[in-house]
Amino acid sequence: MFLWAHLIAGILLLLVVILALAKKDNKIAPYMIAARMLYIFMILDGFRVLVPAIQRNITLSFIKIIAAIGTIALIEFALVSKAKGKLTTNRVLAAIGGLAVVFVLGFILAQGRPFIGA
Repeated sequence: MFLWAHLIAGILLLLVVILALAKKDNKIAPYMIAARMLYIFMILDGFRVLVPAIQRNITLSFIKIIAAIGTIALIEFALVSKAKGKLTTNRVLAAIGGLAVVFVLGFILAQGRPFIGA
């Protein structure tokens, strides 16, 4: 259950970030608020998902935590740059790439769950 909630929140965060960065004008405050709400939810939900993940691989768990915090920073940099009208391609790629890395680490830690296995 918590894996599904975490996965859905991650997909929603990806969609919010893509929609905000693809928007033509710089008025993205609602997207920034939605992203921040999703960060909070994912951090709180992440604590519940963390216990079994640490039992599987403690080192990779902490690498994912660091990667997730870094990804939040990259997303914030990209969104603030967009709001100021100074968005660069590198910031977009870094934010999306960070999300991809965190997704991959999450699936490795969850051993493919909820899609593979019990």
